[in-house]
Amino acid sequence: VVVVVVEGLYHCCFFLFSCFIFLVQFCCFFFVSLFSLYLAALLSTAFQFVFLLLLFAKHKTRLQRLARGDRSHLPPKMPSPAASVAAAVKYAGFQTVYTFSGWIILCLCFFIVLATIAYGFVLPFMGIYGHFLWNFVLQQLPPLILSLLIHYGQFYICRYVFLIVADSVGIQHRRWFFNFDLLMVLFNAVVGVLSFLTRWLYTIAFSVLFVARLDVATLPRGYELMDPGFYAYLGFLQVDYYYSNPTFLTFARILIEDQQARLGSAVDLKSTSVARRATSSHIQEDGYVQYISDDESGDDAELLNDLHHGLNDTAAGTVRQATTAAPCT
Repeated sequence: VVVVVVEGLYHCCFFLFSCFIFLVQFCCFFFVSLFSLYLAALLSTAFQFVFLLLLFAKHKTRLQRLARGDRSHLPPKMPSPAASVAAAVKYAGFQTVYTFSGWIILCLCFFIVLATIAYGFVLPFMGIYGHFLWNFVLQQLPPLILSLLIHYGQFYICRYVFLIVADSVGIQHRRWFFNFDLLMVLFNAVVGVLSFLTRWLYTIAFSVLFVARLDVATLPRGYELMDPGFYAYLGFLQVDYYYSNPTFLTFARILIEDQQARLGSAVDLKSTSVARRATSSHIQEDGYVQYISDDESGDDAELLNDLHHGLNDTAAGTVRQATTAAPCT
């Protein structure tokens, strides 16, 4: 009877101790996961804030380059005028959704990375459980080091043994170089596995980082217009540049004031009803400046008509030169 009672007490204490250990581990995992989630949300918010600042700075730089006539940073094929205006209408909604979705994706990615570090390295070093992930990393370390040595060793061998001079691709010791090239085919086939994984890792990492940046194309050169977010940004960029070119706006203002002086009109465009009702202005392809108003009647319509027809071909050519060649100040 005593043996049975002692054995029962032993099993009961062992069960209670196992429950206590499980509860401690569960609480540890829970708080580690919660801390990783909070830290991931904080990092994701910081990244999105920095990305928005970079978006504003990059947009300003692109507008200045366009004002100087530099279009090298744009794709070879741009959206049509109608498509650009439609894309500009979509841009605000797209940017809102992309920013929020990018925050969620970054938060999940940061959480996975932080949780892996915590569960795989931090908690095992604290003695919570075994070093299973660290042991796996140590097992994969020798082939990784060998691949890196082969990868960088080829560079230094080609640099200091086979190149004639450092700033040229001229090869010396060609017979030995061809033997070396044939020998390294097998080694590079093994290193190519690491290179393939690295390429995919870079692709995924940069795609996740820049998924909320509509000004950065996620597709390679020549396929940018297949990216709907970047396509919407290009349309917004063209419309914004069209109506905010400081060179053209200044020159158009000078032409308007000169036209007023020639007509002998003392009308101040800032205080008259014409300026209040004028909604936008743009340059037609024939070079004339056209004023579009909501309701033109009487003397106002006559004045606008005089201003429209008063600009000659010489002024139109000067406008085109100013909007493409003059530097943006």
